[in-house]
Amino acid sequence: MHAAHTSDISDRALEVLGELAREHGRMPIEFAGVFYSESGFSSKAYNATSPTASGVFQVVPKTLAGLGFKGTTKEFRALSAEEQLEYAKLYYKPHLGKLKSRVHIYVANFLPALLSMADNPQNVLSAEGGFMGWVYGANKGIDRNRDGKIQVWELDACITHACRGARWEELKARIDGDDIPPTVPSRVRSIFDMQRVLDFFKFGPGPVDGIPGPKTTRALMLYQRDRGLVPDGIFGPKTRAQMERELGNLEQ
Repeated sequence: MHAAHTSDISDRALEVLGELAREHGRMPIEFAGVFYSESGFSSKAYNATSPTASGVFQVVPKTLAGLGFKGTTKEFRALSAEEQLEYAKLYYKPHLGKLKSRVHIYVANFLPALLSMADNPQNVLSAEGGFMGWVYGANKGIDRNRDGKIQVWELDACITHACRGARWEELKARIDGDDIPPTVPSRVRSIFDMQRVLDFFKFGPGPVDGIPGPKTTRALMLYQRDRGLVPDGIFGPKTRAQMERELGNLEQ
């Protein structure tokens, strides 16, 4: 296809993206979504708040040095997307077997030391003037509900919010059709996944955007009541397990 909006992203870059995804048992579209949220999938991108965070996966100088890159962040931004993604493969290698969802991919990119916290959408990764407060100042845009905290679910919501427009649609179309997400996820690891399941089973969660709200809570309670679970509106282990059992039955 003619790449009108993604001419800066070579076919080889998408091949490297696929290699990265296969190493971790994920879909390329999941990594693409995280990188698009971070940089618009641009090798030239840098964080306007912290200009040292650079490139497709917004890597900082100390991390770059640890990956064996000898130049400056400006020199890193001069590399092509495919060259930068080779460093992304090195960056994510320590997390083999731990990237259970696109949210885990994002947390590994954003705050890798807190990767284990990605299992719970409500976990707080940073709070203004509190836990990991130094992170909050440079990343206020992730705080979707403006409550002074960055929670795991908000990373998922940021991906959903960012992944739209002509450039994203063209990028998605260039990724192998086999890697386009199915109608429902195979695993339910995030608010976004949960909403997709509720929407698939016609419980009316409202917008499937990764943002929990009254409609999502009501839909979840209806689902729980219908499945014989305690209708508390909490996306906990029993509800997640029930959803994944049903998804497993669909695949049989």
